[in-house]
Amino acid sequence: MIDLAATADLLRARIPDLARHLATALPLGNPPAEVAGDLRFLLEIVATGLELGSCGLVDRTLAWQKVRTRALGGDVAALTRLPGLVAAQLAPALDAAQRGALEQLLDHAATFVRFAPAEAPTGRDPLLQPGTAGHAFLAAAMVGDRLGAQAAARRGGDLAQSLRTVVEPAQREIGRLWQNGRLSPADEHVVTQVVHHVVESLAAETPPPPADAPLVALVRAPGDEHALGQLCAAAHVRGAGYATRILAAPARSDDLVARLAPLAPAAVAITCTTALQARSVRPMIDAIRTAPALARGFVLLGGHLVLDVPQLPTQLGADGGACDGPQLATLLRGLLPLRQLARA
Repeated sequence: MIDLAATADLLRARIPDLARHLATALPLGNPPAEVAGDLRFLLEIVATGLELGSCGLVDRTLAWQKVRTRALGGDVAALTRLPGLVAAQLAPALDAAQRGALEQLLDHAATFVRFAPAEAPTGRDPLLQPGTAGHAFLAAAMVGDRLGAQAAARRGGDLAQSLRTVVEPAQREIGRLWQNGRLSPADEHVVTQVVHHVVESLAAETPPPPADAPLVALVRAPGDEHALGQLCAAAHVRGAGYATRILAAPARSDDLVARLAPLAPAAVAITCTTALQARSVRPMIDAIRTAPALARGFVLLGGHLVLDVPQLPTQLGADGGACDGPQLATLLRGLLPLRQLARA
């Protein structure tokens, strides 16, 4: 049996040297610091994909990097050479079986990225056209106007409607602008703070769910600092009639179990925003499964990563997955019908 974890660890130990080699060998754009950071991230994803046996993680990340390379002024065609260079650099340190597994993963990624688009979709969402609440929200958020953004969000209707038609389309546009190099990290940080404030304000105004509503605990994977996605997911779940409890990312899996056990949630939704955190999700799920107080509950995986790699929840041992808040609410309605699960 191939020890994929050992192969992944070998790759991780070589990431600094590999990133420097690739940055020199491939014209991937400027500034060099951003390119180097992207390469280190990409190589960590290759290691995680290898460890989890997930080609999808590597394929989608490399395709995402193709868009970034174009935005940074690099040669997107050169990116197709990256998988081969990685394999060649690691090959001498691997046995035949390990080398075969790595080459299979990277060959798949090289084929995928060759046909992937080099630019994120440029068409603006109709919900963000001039005159819409979404357009007003995005314009206010881009200049750090919390009051203007909040007023625009309220034009969208109740919490679920506002998230679906105003806030989340704006978030996708912000992500597209950043990926295409049209929004600086500092500007993205300002916008995210505004959006976070608005979502918290809207959620605070939402009526509480019934006292007998099933409890859904939402927890981020360790290392995932993207609290906004978790907050939006919780708002959708709450709007669907479920009680929610947001938990901080645990340092260890046994810490998570200690926090969850007294709550006895009907479901635990683990949000995982990037592929870097996917590696830590499986131990979390295993710990929940083996805890007697939590054994009857469902374990779900949420985050945009599920849209990119639909098979990932199954690979990590979850009962299901959802790429966003509305999909999570729909999934819960099927698993936990409210009328049938009223508590005594």
